[in-house]
Amino acid sequence: MSGVSIGRKTPGDWGSVQLKAITKRITKGSTPTSYGYSYTEEGVKFIKAENIDSFGNASTTSNYIDDETHEFLARSQLQKNDILFSIAGTIGRVGVVRENDLPANTNQALAIVRLVDGVLDTRYLFHYLNSPQIQQIALKNIVGVGRANLSLTNIGEFLIPVAPLEQQKRIVAKIEELFSHIDAGIEALNKAKQLLKQYRQSVLKAAVTGELTKEWREQNKDKLEPASRLLERILQERRQKWEEQQLEQFKAKGKMPKDNKWKEKYKEPKPFEGELFPVPEEWCWAYIGQLAEVIGGLTKNRKREQLELKLPYLRVANVYANELRLGEVSEIGVLESELDRLLLQEGDLLVVEGNGSPDQIGRLAIWDGSIHPCVHQNHLIKVRLSQKDSGGFLMHWLASIGGRDAILNVASSTSGLYTLSISKIEGLPVPLAPLEEMIEIEAIVSEKNTSLNRLDREIDRQLVKAEKNKQSILASAFSGELVDGVDSDGSAKELLEKIRKQHFLHATKEKLAKKRKPAKTKGEPMAKKKIIDVLKVTDKALTPEKLFDLIGADGSSPDEIEGFYVELKEVLKDKNVVVETVIDKDVKKGDLISYKDEA
Repeated sequence: MSGVSIGRKTPGDWGSVQLKAITKRITKGSTPTSYGYSYTEEGVKFIKAENIDSFGNASTTSNYIDDETHEFLARSQLQKNDILFSIAGTIGRVGVVRENDLPANTNQALAIVRLVDGVLDTRYLFHYLNSPQIQQIALKNIVGVGRANLSLTNIGEFLIPVAPLEQQKRIVAKIEELFSHIDAGIEALNKAKQLLKQYRQSVLKAAVTGELTKEWREQNKDKLEPASRLLERILQERRQKWEEQQLEQFKAKGKMPKDNKWKEKYKEPKPFEGELFPVPEEWCWAYIGQLAEVIGGLTKNRKREQLELKLPYLRVANVYANELRLGEVSEIGVLESELDRLLLQEGDLLVVEGNGSPDQIGRLAIWDGSIHPCVHQNHLIKVRLSQKDSGGFLMHWLASIGGRDAILNVASSTSGLYTLSISKIEGLPVPLAPLEEMIEIEAIVSEKNTSLNRLDREIDRQLVKAEKNKQSILASAFSGELVDGVDSDGSAKELLEKIRKQHFLHATKEKLAKKRKPAKTKGEPMAKKKIIDVLKVTDKALTPEKLFDLIGADGSSPDEIEGFYVELKEVLKDKNVVVETVIDKDVKKGDLISYKDEA
């Protein structure tokens, strides 16, 4: 039989077989909307790759179709114990259809593998398809530039190690016993990771409400400049800077003002009124626009390629939450006249302007000056604080739950894209503390974050180790090292012969069904002979179709084909009945059946 071999990188008493040789069907689904159908809020489950969890269960199905659509998509109607294997987008995710998943259907991103009965344990195949042996092969066979794809032919050619059936069951039991211990550890690690996340937020909340520095503030209250006075000083310095810039412009034009009326053109930033939540009496509320200059970046276009001056520039991909990723920094053409506005200064806050995810909108980091000179694109908004030492505190505020709520309140959503603008960032509220206290808060939070980051990295390391342990267990299992065979298991050779005959039966039934003739309307039906009798008196091997004709069948009804299938199944139990595969230039041409008397 094509695709069956004994002992390929497996124990000596195992065999191997191509997946297509032990399946009734390998197919895939379709998208209902491609045929004019729609998803519904309830009804038949429509399983997608993202619904399959690490245990192989479709536990988060959110799409449904009605009965009419399910009937139309007959090819991809799922059955209990069907194996699902993702072949588009995310490659290699494996699932098993359970009784409580049904009725269900699926789309073209999932291959449906339906095994021949009694030759392979479903969970055994599930675990093997998750093993590094198959996952590596799957990744090597990916085609497509934009969206990765794997063909059904690739799936059918997966070589499956075949252990005796009883040994398969013990292998599955051992894998799942060991996995249960690892999964318990993974669950504990994930809980710890979640607790760290919650603790980070509790630290930030304490920081931006003044609770974190309550004792420190009491000890230093006589030395602190109240936030309201700090705000007045910032606003005075801001006005003074504007006036100096105006005088410079007058001087450059050679026209100095005769009076002070020009000062009336100064526009005071909008003051904050009220409060989002109570803060200590030494604190006050302000807008970012009162505390900082908020500046946009440059727009990328082809004209910039022609400019002589090229400088490094930061993109959204370089800025994450309290993190700069500078492994890939591109250069862009810049005009000399743009430099005052675009050049970054150490201490500038960089805010991501837009993102499809509400969790990512407004993520920000502080520029560390590690690249100089450096500019930034227009999708990063620069916040240059009058008091740079307050940058850490402002970043922690915007990362806190209160700060995130403030960002989402002003971000607009157009077709799912949340966006910020210069004016929206200027209008974000800030709980302003005395400068010395903001510096102290930044020091305390940074120290705690250092410890939390260390714990977070250790948890991630343990999670990676747990996944590697799983892969190691699977590799051992399917190389015969996890569970020993016993004499009562039988042999893989016997199982492979059973697989050969099962596959022959299934293929024969399908061929005859396709060639079924119209029912006769005249004449008497031919008396049918026994299959075994025809084989015994025939001196040459026969194709299934020829055998069908010789017994007197005419294929006029499904019942007749089913009867032939059932009888042939019994005949194949006879050790003298032999099925041989015809191979021509490594291509399977068909199967022949004959009777060989051992006497």
